[in-house]
Amino acid sequence: MKSVDTILRQFRMPVSVLFLSLLGFYILLMMFRVNPWLAVAGSLAYGFSSFTFQILAAGHNTQAIALAYMAPTIGGIYYAYRYDAIKGALFTAFMLSLEITANHPQITYYAMICLLIFVITEFVYSIKEKDFP
Repeated sequence: MKSVDTILRQFRMPVSVLFLSLLGFYILLMMFRVNPWLAVAGSLAYGFSSFTFQILAAGHNTQAIALAYMAPTIGGIYYAYRYDAIKGALFTAFMLSLEITANHPQITYYAMICLLIFVITEFVYSIKEKDFP
């Protein structure tokens, strides 16, 4: 996965993180079945947020990379629950591998908290709707 990460980050540091943030959030919004034009606007808002530039200026490069990989990881879990379990699980495994390769445990921990809340919510709704096998 390190070689895949190297290929994805082939540009210089701020440009590659910005590209990955834009692409990752666009993928997340497309998995949420958002209109593509709104997904472009959302990815621009996410990628060009002030926090991204603050952490890059402070030298927290691994944090920025982990945040860029976090959005599609969450999208993969959502896609696995709502649409296609196999494709979503494979995409989640791929993105989670890149998230771990980014080597920022704090952001990975925050992503897991978000995913745990989502899984618990889905579990509760499946029990309420008697859809749980």
